Amino acid sequence: MPSVALSAAEVRRLLAGSLLVVRPIVPQPREGLEFIRMLFPWKGKAQAEFETPDGHPNPLMYHPLCPFGGVTGDVLVCKEAAWWPTCLNCGDGKYVADCPERPGYMYEKVPAQRLPLTAVRLRPTVIEAGVMRANAITDKQAVLAGWPGPETLRRLVLAMDGTASGQAAIEWFALTWNAKYDKKYGTFADAAPWCWWALVEVKEQHA
Repeated sequence: MPSVALSAAEVRRLLAGSLLVVRPIVPQPREGLEFIRMLFPWKGKAQAEFETPDGHPNPLMYHPLCPFGGVTGDVLVCKEAAWWPTCLNCGDGKYVADCPERPGYMYEKVPAQRLPLTAVRLRPTVIEAGVMRANAITDKQAVLAGWPGPETLRRLVLAMDGTASGQAAIEWFALTWNAKYDKKYGTFADAAPWCWWALVEVKEQHA
């Protein structure tokens, strides 16, 4: 079963019912390659086709596979960071998305990638998937990717310093993308890296 590690913001969005998972294509298509279409899945993973334009003196093809499956109808194992008790009597583990602060000194943080399968609580279904340029994401899609919309942001800023802000979700998404990926794949706006996207919805939750 394919899996994907989610940030706390992505988990909270998924708990609301749906999430747009966006991840860079690795490695990125070479300069000059154009996205042609989605191909038939290969070994259980979505497959994209990139080619050089017709008449190119050095024709190339590239068929990357989606690292988290990305096939419509797939059920994803969503891993998330958690606080895990270091002793038998400390209580149950707590998910960082629900409990941002460390619940006590007898807990240690477990990164999303190391969360055991027995602790996975979210297994959403892939509704649709594809590829796009990172900077083609819309503000509505950025909200679906886990970032708050303008009204929520205004309330957050008002709570902090009493001033209103109209900063859109796409701006927060861009800042996060640049912090994570710009050294490898270029900045959100300028390099416009290619990425996988998948809209997933919770059909069933596992505690």
